Amino acid sequence: MRWMILVLVTVISGAACSSTPAPAARESTGSVAIATADARRYVVDAQSSDIELRIYRGGRLASLGHNHVISIGELAGELFVASKRSETAGILSFPVAAMRIDEPARRDAAGPDFASVPSTKDITGTRRNMLSERLLDGDRFPIIELAIASSHVHGDHSTVTLFVSVKEQTTSIDVPASITVTDDRVIANGATTLSQRELGLTPFSVMLGALEVKDAIDVQFTVVAIRQ
Repeated sequence: MRWMILVLVTVISGAACSSTPAPAARESTGSVAIATADARRYVVDAQSSDIELRIYRGGRLASLGHNHVISIGELAGELFVASKRSETAGILSFPVAAMRIDEPARRDAAGPDFASVPSTKDITGTRRNMLSERLLDGDRFPIIELAIASSHVHGDHSTVTLFVSVKEQTTSIDVPASITVTDDRVIANGATTLSQRELGLTPFSVMLGALEVKDAIDVQFTVVAIRQ
């Protein structure tokens, strides 16, 4: 099961000026985000950032399966925060192999819907299915990218438009976020729900859909980037 997360993931906004032109953010599959001359550069702090995905079982035999909590590891990227927020640019990425599945502390924190305890065999099977050619195809497409296209401020919150590149498809999504920008860091917090099908994925199912993974993915994120 593959997701962007990222949520996804997802930071920008802000203000600032710089006398040194910022370089362009690198090209992402199907999209290019270009930084403006007055933008400040911030680099993602993977240790302080956290992106969590919650995946839900479905089908008439759903009781035989488990809901899953997946966290994103090795998040990387850079942001160019422009004084004109709509011109802020950046790109985030993470390796699909670094996605962590059903860590006990995360399941405990996720509440009663995650009270069941997947076995080591269950977790291994979930990872195998997630990285298989049928879903994320991790051998051929080891990285998921999220290119920041624009940011729009609405009071204390923003909406960030991302181009999410999963396998061979790039999808535009709007993600709500609460974003704080200071001289030394950017912090973005938020939650959203993504559709696997909209990302070009077919939710995993067996026994003609009697046991399946629901299409919707709940995403919670905190992304922190440090001024360079």
